[in-house]
Amino acid sequence: MMRSAKGSITKLGYNHYRIRVEGFADPETGKRRQLSKTIRGTRKQAEDEKLKLLIEAGDEVVDSDMPFGQYVSSMYLPDKEALVASGGKFKRKTLTNYKSRLRNHILPTFENVPLKNITILMIRKWLATIPSKATAKACFAVLSSVLSHAVENLKLRDNPCLKMKPPEVDEYEPEILDLEDIEVYLYFFRETTVEAAVLLAVGGGFRRGEICGLDVADIDFETGATLIDDTYITDGGEAYTETTKTRKKHVVYLPMSITDRLAEILPKHGPVLPGNSNGRMYPDAVTKAYERIQKQMPAEVPRIPLKNLRHSSHTLAYEVGGDMAGIKDRGGWSNMSTPQRYYLRPRGDRDKAIAEAMDAALKPRRSSGRRTITFDARARSAEAF
Repeated sequence: MMRSAKGSITKLGYNHYRIRVEGFADPETGKRRQLSKTIRGTRKQAEDEKLKLLIEAGDEVVDSDMPFGQYVSSMYLPDKEALVASGGKFKRKTLTNYKSRLRNHILPTFENVPLKNITILMIRKWLATIPSKATAKACFAVLSSVLSHAVENLKLRDNPCLKMKPPEVDEYEPEILDLEDIEVYLYFFRETTVEAAVLLAVGGGFRRGEICGLDVADIDFETGATLIDDTYITDGGEAYTETTKTRKKHVVYLPMSITDRLAEILPKHGPVLPGNSNGRMYPDAVTKAYERIQKQMPAEVPRIPLKNLRHSSHTLAYEVGGDMAGIKDRGGWSNMSTPQRYYLRPRGDRDKAIAEAMDAALKPRRSSGRRTITFDARARSAEAF
């Protein structure tokens, strides 16, 4: 029978971890032995050190014969569902996505395989059967999550996924609208059921769920300040409200031309997109209406998904002079990497303008004759050193 030692790993920084282990209670004193260690290295190395501390604390670590599918249903998913119920970092939508990947891609291969028999070679062969690189990467992350959970629960000595390089995917390059195309969109969506959604996506770069969760009272029509404090989501046909993607409230200022138009078309109070019995328009209904109206536009106008209006908005903000830190806050991201890698796709004009500005700054120094140093003079100076 396994003893009740527990271990945790806390990330302190890049390749910097603190490991804590609490051993089983001494039958005579009732005290638990506690061990801790701080290391610099990879997550895999931290997992290995935690295992050593667990053994040192007197715990029995076994490689389990329990089938993967049984572990998922009896231990992994119940823990994740408890996190969702407690309002923790693990969100309901994330759990739904995990269940879908398990059901459609992971369990068909691993359901009856004992945890201890899952190997790197088996994982590689499984990944090769998934045609989409993006799907393979997402499913690999879920498989790794399950196996790490098994390690934490002392059912495995290590997670083979941590010894592998995750599947690579092609860099995401969304199609975006230029300013002229944005004006065409605003014209064709005028006086439609989803005009407000398009205005908010273009003017504020909001996500679909954020728009559906927005109330008229969240917008200050004098300044354009708009409070984003929750998101409205559908899951299995059921709609619900939860915290924003980063779990933080933030304020975004809309252009006044957008704000003024919203003041004309929005109801006096309640949701900005009134709809179903809950008072709000379902996110999927917004997308369907958007795509239906999109078909009426001239053939030469690009058709982009609703979410790409968000990409277009933030790219436009960057191209007209917004700095990266400000756009990160405007978009509600927790770090710089996401907007830099996936959202901001300037078409080159901004970089050209930067070069022209640098040229203007450098030109007076080049032509003034001050500090003129020839190539030969620089070479002689270097030889003198």
